[in-house]
Amino acid sequence: MKLIAGFPAQEVAGPSTVTVGVFDGMHTGHTMFLRRMADAAHANGHRAVVVTFDPHPDILIHPETYRGLLLTPQERYQRMAACGIDVVLTIAFDQDVRSMTAAEFMARVCSVVHVKTVWVGWDFALGRGRDGTFQRLAEIGAS
Repeated sequence: MKLIAGFPAQEVAGPSTVTVGVFDGMHTGHTMFLRRMADAAHANGHRAVVVTFDPHPDILIHPETYRGLLLTPQERYQRMAACGIDVVLTIAFDQDVRSMTAAEFMARVCSVVHVKTVWVGWDFALGRGRDGTFQRLAEIGAS
């Protein structure tokens, strides 16, 4: 598995299926989701890419309730690799990233990853004001 840190990042060659999330804890649901995503990506000739954050976004967004990581980044990466993930792009979560809209964030991701498909969970949202819902990401992808 290839680890890439931050923006600007080296380009991820070839078409990719992407998901975005912290995946702290890597519970059974995370594991099943990532395995299915990786299997679907590989079946379509894509790389399976996880875009994640360090530090955890809750450090900035909810500092009063943040309780710390369940897994170290290295432990998460090992578990992601075991799920078939090919590339992990780790973005430094700072005020600049926090202030991005979903469209701005996805444009930044697409500047280094050839995104063909995005996988997200049912309650997923990203971007300033959590405007990057499933529906909004579909609109961004169509534009």
